[in-house]
Amino acid sequence: MKKIAAMLFLVLVMGIGVLYFFNGKAEHPTAASDFMPDNEGLSNYALVGLNNLGSLIEDLGDGIEFLLSGFDGYIPDNMDLMERLSVKLHDSATGFRDMKLLFSVRANGVIVEPCFWGSVALSSSEPGKFMDLLMDELSAADPGLVIIPYNAELGEKTDPLYQIMDIDTGFTIHTALYRGKPAYLLFSTGEEGLEDMLEAAEDAEVRLEVSRHYQGGDFVHLEVDNRIFQVVLENQGRTVQSGGPFILEAVFFSEGREKVVKLYSNGAELFMTPKELKALSPISPVEALNGGGKVLGFILARLMGFDKQYFQVLLSGQGAEEAKAAMDYLEQEFDITLQDLVDIFNGEALLVLGGKASSPIGDIPGIYLLMKPIKEGIAEKFASILPRLDIPLKFNPLEVIGWKMVYALDQPITLTLAARQRELMIGVLDAGEILNPSEVPPNISPFLTGRDFGVCAFSVRDMGEVMDDLIGRIQLLHPDPAMDSARQQIGRIIGRVETISCTSISPEESVLRVTMNEEE
Repeated sequence: MKKIAAMLFLVLVMGIGVLYFFNGKAEHPTAASDFMPDNEGLSNYALVGLNNLGSLIEDLGDGIEFLLSGFDGYIPDNMDLMERLSVKLHDSATGFRDMKLLFSVRANGVIVEPCFWGSVALSSSEPGKFMDLLMDELSAADPGLVIIPYNAELGEKTDPLYQIMDIDTGFTIHTALYRGKPAYLLFSTGEEGLEDMLEAAEDAEVRLEVSRHYQGGDFVHLEVDNRIFQVVLENQGRTVQSGGPFILEAVFFSEGREKVVKLYSNGAELFMTPKELKALSPISPVEALNGGGKVLGFILARLMGFDKQYFQVLLSGQGAEEAKAAMDYLEQEFDITLQDLVDIFNGEALLVLGGKASSPIGDIPGIYLLMKPIKEGIAEKFASILPRLDIPLKFNPLEVIGWKMVYALDQPITLTLAARQRELMIGVLDAGEILNPSEVPPNISPFLTGRDFGVCAFSVRDMGEVMDDLIGRIQLLHPDPAMDSARQQIGRIIGRVETISCTSISPEESVLRVTMNEEE
């Protein structure tokens, strides 16, 4: 008897489970992505996914209010409209949940028109009233929009809502309310788009399937037919290496004080030859930075693609006669050949914001480019051009230990050109400082290790301090009350960020990090 009771109980539980599964599946789609249709011929598109649209709208509204506060009297009309819209959306943000947006373009005769499909989960207990209120607020905030209700047969679960048209462009979208758990706001660039979305919700076979590199998180996934790039590359004497689409993907998330964006692209595979890919390697470490003063940021990268064929295509393209004449002049007057151009751009380059420079308002941060070509002697060859140029500026030659050639301009700001075996330096910098070490802030110094394929890092905290000092000195020379308010607002905005960095960790992947200052 106990066995029979146990079996009946098991059958009952399984039956309830099956009924719950099929009933739940029929009642509502599992995610906003279920509404994204796989339209025939869709080859160029962007898919956006946000797990919490309401939170993003709140952050956007807070950010706009923060940026615009204190600039009364300086806000243009379009920014004033943005501020009013952000306030309206901010007030309604709690009603939105996850969102998917599919954007593409389609040809209409000789015109290319944008088209999109979007679905947003609504958390309101009365989604119909929520949408009516939102449209009223949107219409009041932007008189350039015409918002009218419309009627259509969209099925038992879906109510048509509004047509929204921009008066200036005539661009129109249709909206509908899908009554599920949760309810969904659906919108598209045409009524037929809504029908496609509802079909996708009921039939997975007509739903867009995207193979993403990163899983989870808020994301943007872009796919573009690579035939669009073929013409551009052919003009450079290059070809696309495969027939697949160009893919660019980004995923957004937070880690402690850091706002992180991971980027993936198959561009290296598509646009670089196997030989170029094989030659890729991490950049060299930078043991020290010289130039005096403080380093506020830098960009370190390997120069790629500047081969002889690249320059030959440039010389045969638009403005070929002028380019050829310039090339002939370089060769006749300075013995600079096409191969020399290839050699100077074959290596690594370091762009530095920092070092010590002089100006009419006193010491200022410098900015200079340090090129590191592979070929020995090519840097000196290019530097030797300067004293032979017929220019009104007078660069003075200097003797500096460790450098073969150094030329300096002292007024109105200090400029320096220097060369040695495998280095060419040019920029706004005191020539007398190029042997003195620069102070590198600890928040950006770890990015000089050479573990990555390219890197940029900026100490926003230190940039804010320098900008405040420069504005203060300018104010002493040219007092302007408006500058005081601008100085305070710039300080408030920049003061929230400590560091911005971007590292290329492989030929396909990069990571962008924005590190916020610790809250006091």
